[in-house]
Amino acid sequence: MTRKTLNTRDASAYLGISESSLRHARMRKPQAKRISPPPHVRLGRRIFYLKDDLDRWIEANRVVTAIVGGVRCPVEGITLEKQKAKA
Repeated sequence: MTRKTLNTRDASAYLGISESSLRHARMRKPQAKRISPPPHVRLGRRIFYLKDDLDRWIEANRVVTAIVGGVRCPVEGITLEKQKAKA
């Protein structure tokens, strides 16, 4: 059986970011140019992340780029499903 919930240590390893970055993102006030922190569950003092929520958060914050004239540029409106359909 696979675990559906991850603690901060496991979630940071899953996302490839440090525990302190994940913790600070959770505590900061939202700002326009910042990526919002991944959804989490608080049970008392303990914090958990649902693996499905982390996967959705990754997809929602995904940036697809293309090289245009030798410069890497973000491409709007491209989703993983559209890319898979092209392949």
